Amino acid sequence: MYDELIHKINSLLESPHHDKQVVDKVNVIISKLGTSDQLGIHSDLSNASLQAVYKYRNELLFIDDAKEHIVWFYFRKMIENTAHAISDTILDEIIAEYKRANYIALESIIIDLIKKERLSQEQVDRIKVIFQSNAFRKQVICFKAKTLLENGMCLNREIVQELLAVKGYEVLELAIDNNALTNDTYVLFVCPIQGEDNRKAKQRFFDKIEFLKAQ
Repeated sequence: MYDELIHKINSLLESPHHDKQVVDKVNVIISKLGTSDQLGIHSDLSNASLQAVYKYRNELLFIDDAKEHIVWFYFRKMIENTAHAISDTILDEIIAEYKRANYIALESIIIDLIKKERLSQEQVDRIKVIFQSNAFRKQVICFKAKTLLENGMCLNREIVQELLAVKGYEVLELAIDNNALTNDTYVLFVCPIQGEDNRKAKQRFFDKIEFLKAQ
């Protein structure tokens, strides 16, 4: 039943010409899909159908969560087929859709792009005011720190404090191992007490800093 309905949707939307009648026919098919089927449909749409569903997303009667999955999958596929650096055009389209629908899944795409260093510093600075979650803030701070390290600069007290606050431990360890911290940051690394959160990482950092101080 499900496979038959998916085939009908793909057949209708793979046509080069769409009109209200086609959208209405697709909506009739959507009405026959249960919640779980709607939530998983994004991965069963052909590329042409996915493009069409995104285009008519405001007219198609998918449940909201299914629409979010479809929009997320649409941009994920677009990014997969894009060169490493993400253009302002693609970024602007993601931001516009995020502002319109406030889909958390789109924020996860942005966070992944920052983590993989596929956005420029200018692009990251531009979107700071749009995305406000703790996960986004962490990636922005880590991105800033990694950019400094890649440019051969040391991390100062301010950026180290920010990294500690968001638990950007991977970047901190990279800086410590490359002796890329200013001396005034050493006091920020203290021996953790028993039962303290992230004790192993903090102990490792403390030991490494103590070694650097002894040099």
